[in-house]
Amino acid sequence: MPVAGATSGVGWETARILAERGALVLVHGRTAEEARAATSRLIAAGVSEPHLCTYATDLTDSDTEEATVRAVVGTRLHLDVRATSASARRRPPPGSG
Repeated sequence: MPVAGATSGVGWETARILAERGALVLVHGRTAEEARAATSRLIAAGVSEPHLCTYATDLTDSDTEEATVRAVVGTRLHLDVRATSASARRRPPPGSG
């Protein structure tokens, strides 16, 4: 279950609850450092490491988002849920403002 925005707040709590209940959770962060830090905090909170996998991508870019979803789905046998709690604002095209 990819959880976008799992580095803090509602996303982190969602990742924690899902992993505690036995789900394999893909912990998303905008950077690899953010994703690793969130995963470390989840482990410190008692989540079993085999239930966690980290990945990083900037979901404000729709092409990158789609490529990431395809890559994640391609590595898992079954995708049950995609939870997005991140605030994603589309950036204006270069030179538009």
